[in-house]
Amino acid sequence: MLILLLVFELIVCVRYTVDFSGSYDFLLITSQYIQAIILFQISYFFIKKASHYVEDNEKIRKLMRIAMYLVLAIFAAMSVW
Repeated sequence: MLILLLVFELIVCVRYTVDFSGSYDFLLITSQYIQAIILFQISYFFIKKASHYVEDNEKIRKLMRIAMYLVLAIFAAMSVW
């Protein structure tokens, strides 16, 4: 997660300091994709830790993983499209 945060901040720095007329969209999509991965990792971490207090915690964690993979796949498909 920390490595992804560093990569994200590097892309943001490059995006705002260097003028890329043709590849700006690629940098923007890449930074948003990394930001989504970081958000889901943080969400999964908190749900994993909080699931110890809830009954049937394996089911909740499995649903969270499925939702995470589904949203990331949709985001990747839309960025390719």
